[in-house]
Amino acid sequence: MKNRQQGITNRNSGLCSFLGLNAADYTGDEAFEAAVTKMIADTATAVSAGNASAANNTGYSADKVEYKKTASEMAARLCSSCQVKFGMLGNKTLLQALNGNVTFYNSASDALCANRLNNVYGVMETNLVLITATYLTAAQLSTFLGLITTYTTQSGNTTSVNKNQKVLTAQFQTELNVTCADVEVLKLLVKTYKILNPIFYKGVMQACKVLSVAVRHTPLTIDVSIAGTGAPLKNASGSLTRSKEVQKSNNLGAMLFPTVSAGMSIAMIECEGYITGMIDVRIKRGKANSAAIALVAGVTTDEMKAENVARIEAFNVVEDAKRAAKAAKAKARKEAIAAKKKL
Repeated sequence: MKNRQQGITNRNSGLCSFLGLNAADYTGDEAFEAAVTKMIADTATAVSAGNASAANNTGYSADKVEYKKTASEMAARLCSSCQVKFGMLGNKTLLQALNGNVTFYNSASDALCANRLNNVYGVMETNLVLITATYLTAAQLSTFLGLITTYTTQSGNTTSVNKNQKVLTAQFQTELNVTCADVEVLKLLVKTYKILNPIFYKGVMQACKVLSVAVRHTPLTIDVSIAGTGAPLKNASGSLTRSKEVQKSNNLGAMLFPTVSAGMSIAMIECEGYITGMIDVRIKRGKANSAAIALVAGVTTDEMKAENVARIEAFNVVEDAKRAAKAAKAKARKEAIAAKKKL
């Protein structure tokens, strides 16, 4: 919801409340009563449209995206571990049959991703004894199969996620526009009370104003759940790159970072009994940002920890380079302006 939309929503709520509390001041005024009734009804419709827009397909394709991502991440981890063993054995055929890149699975179409996940599962299951429990356990393989099943049986498809968001958002704005038209009618009708009941008149006019919604911070909420079941995971600990905030997930699995810097960031989510998860988050300034992650039950190995550290270090290098380039560009622009003034 944009700041202006939030302001109108707040205005509508306050105006309807004021009109309800002061109904005695316009009782018997059929035209004003009809306008008030319409305003209240249209406000309720706008609220419903806003809720529908915020829901954004949750429970359908949006869930499938998370399942696909979770299965892909575990596939990449397990494949990387198994490739180490196959490399030690000198078995290039099996080594090349696996792929340790998350995007190889997650970026593919649903059908192709499912096929790739099942293929690498088949390779690992067939060669489980050869790989040994040091690099792949039967429990890990079983968990992986569960993630594949959950993903492939989930309704919808990942490419349709957010496809109806523009429609829902447009509908919400349309309903808000209707309430704005209602307000203009009320402002015209209430002029009758400018002399007859100046207190009521001033109250209505004041309630019709849309107050600005100040943006004081950029919040981020991360919903943490258990992979496969979707159940909320509480007491998970989360941190962001270039941020001193460390937050915990509540009983609903929600983890709130009240003030974060805009731009790209990596969130690291940890919880005892679960493999540490990491997700890329694009944080928009002044928006109510949200993200979701599902943790897989298991133990984070030293190799996984090293990979996480390497990923964060690589991310920081890229971000530092971007900032340096941006600063250099700003400096060059400033120098150019100064040189132009001297001419």
